[in-house]
Amino acid sequence: LWGPPLDTPYDAPVVDSLVRAHRQVSGDEEATAGTAGRYGSFGDAPILSAAGISSCTYGPGGGLSDLEHDYKVLNGEIEPDERISISDLIVNAKAMTLAAVDLCALD
Repeated sequence: LWGPPLDTPYDAPVVDSLVRAHRQVSGDEEATAGTAGRYGSFGDAPILSAAGISSCTYGPGGGLSDLEHDYKVLNGEIEPDERISISDLIVNAKAMTLAAVDLCALD
């Protein structure tokens, strides 16, 4: 399968808002934007970006990157695991809400 690439600059307002909101909600002042944790994944962000809507991929999860997880599952090193902690869901919901309010205030 193929999808359009996601090419959003790190200094785009949507990225800046999400990073700041995530830091505020999680207390992780070292949180940054990057591609490592989502390498090999696909979602709505590239489709929105291709339509001219600045977007980025953000969501709950942690631990192994998607690529590392898939590699270990394929090699039989670990069982498939799609669990996400409730605390990660809450942090992400709050961060996305704060970022949406921040971005809407820009208009």
